[in-house]
Amino acid sequence: MESTLHRFDPRPPGVSWPRFATEGLAYVVIYVALDWISFIDDLRPIGITPWNPPPGLSLALLICRGLGYTVWLPVAAIVADVAVRDLPSDFAETLAVAAVITAGYGGAAIALRDWLKFDDSLRHIRDVALLLWVSAVAAFVVAILYAGVFVGVGLLHQSGYLAAAFRFWVGDLIGIVVFVPLLLRFGRRPIVELAASGLRRLDIEAVLQLTSIALMLWLVFGLELSDAFKSFYLLLLPVVWVAARHGIDGAAVAVALTQIGTIVALQWHSFAGATVTEVQLLMLSVAITGLLIGAIVSDRQETQRALDESEARLRERQAELDRFARTSIADEIASALAHEMRQPLTAVTTYIGGCQSLLEAGADRAEIATAIDKAAAQARRANQVLARLRDFLYRGEVDLDPVPMTTLVEEVRSLLQTAATEGRVKLVVRPMNGLPPVMADKTQIEQVILNLGRNAVEAIAEASSPRRRIEINARAAPPFVELSVADTGPGIPADIRPRLFHPFTTSKSKGMGLGLTISRSIVEAHGGRLWAEDRPGGGTVFRLTLLQAGHHGI
Repeated sequence: MESTLHRFDPRPPGVSWPRFATEGLAYVVIYVALDWISFIDDLRPIGITPWNPPPGLSLALLICRGLGYTVWLPVAAIVADVAVRDLPSDFAETLAVAAVITAGYGGAAIALRDWLKFDDSLRHIRDVALLLWVSAVAAFVVAILYAGVFVGVGLLHQSGYLAAAFRFWVGDLIGIVVFVPLLLRFGRRPIVELAASGLRRLDIEAVLQLTSIALMLWLVFGLELSDAFKSFYLLLLPVVWVAARHGIDGAAVAVALTQIGTIVALQWHSFAGATVTEVQLLMLSVAITGLLIGAIVSDRQETQRALDESEARLRERQAELDRFARTSIADEIASALAHEMRQPLTAVTTYIGGCQSLLEAGADRAEIATAIDKAAAQARRANQVLARLRDFLYRGEVDLDPVPMTTLVEEVRSLLQTAATEGRVKLVVRPMNGLPPVMADKTQIEQVILNLGRNAVEAIAEASSPRRRIEINARAAPPFVELSVADTGPGIPADIRPRLFHPFTTSKSKGMGLGLTISRSIVEAHGGRLWAEDRPGGGTVFRLTLLQAGHHGI
């Protein structure tokens, strides 16, 4: 016996037997309560109602807590039939009905969880569409089999089979469409947290939205119209409003409130069962529309959130690269200077010290002059070392390959666009499809373009320029292609212009003054030029030239 129980263990992993039993019994109690509340205008003698929320509760339970809870579905169905519906059938028919419900909605849960990889957060349009389609199919199958059971036992005439199955399908599907999104989005949160969140969101707009739902319900059901249901589409207005503002959460709440209000209004006016089914079919279209709009809004919000996070990571990574680049350059310069300049500076110091000793000793002028000449030679050597170091750091070997201009510019567009967006600067990149490819070290030239673009963004931002625009353009200028980066910033200060490309020259508050120096050296190593001009109307234009691929000079 014990081994049999051990083999039959429906519990999901990590769920104890007491918890499994408590949650299962709670589900049965809530199922029966919902069945009792919604047991209105039933189709006698088989108890089909135009609104049936228990299937929504069942499907949400299986999606959230696991397929092991399927064992509780027949228990809940049997207890509800006995306690609420009081059907005139024996226990065998009751078991058959319970089996149909369990198989139908258990199968729907399996399809969603295991086969279709359904995300129960419902934050994407795909998941809401899957829920609606699978629920519609499952409710259809259950409706066909449910009505068929009662035809088989003689409680339902064959002539009423299709009408009964249709009524069952509408009732179950509207119950699922209304309850499952609500339970999936809010069922896992503690009541205290839900209440606090609701109070935080209860602003003027939320009050107006709730008021609009009540107003539309009154317009549809409260006025004595000849055909009130022709105005049922009015209920779409508040549902769409809430869904567009609050996504799937708002859509789930708005649909639930509208459905409850509709049922209350139908009972208040004592509409016949067939009319209630017709209204529920209209309500189904409102609910599906609202949920799909809410899903689209949430999907876009999720995409935007992911994009913002990606851009934040990109900015953080770029900042790290910038810091690393500045540190590396400074470290290389400092290390190279320390290493290369040690010998000539030591020699200069030694010769100068020797000169002082010779002067103190009253040595011959020719001997002193020789020491001074040697010190000067070492100083010239130090200057040569600096020139060679500059060539090593800024004019190193470049690996030239044919590269389309579009590729060069588009590769850095995303990084530059992020900086431009942050600085509230409009970035315009002109089409370059018709230009010939250039011979370039792709990585180095991309860094040059990025550096020029960022300089422009920072210049516009620091000067608070009223016109905030950067334009990147290119044109053929055989044997070169000329690329320009134009901005509407404050321009280059007159005192900086003569030494703009000299090391450690900058007009930026936190700049190192190495970017333009390195950029010009890179361009010149490619056989091109980099220079700056005033932009007509204000601002600056940086222009650089690169040799066209296939030119005889390459």
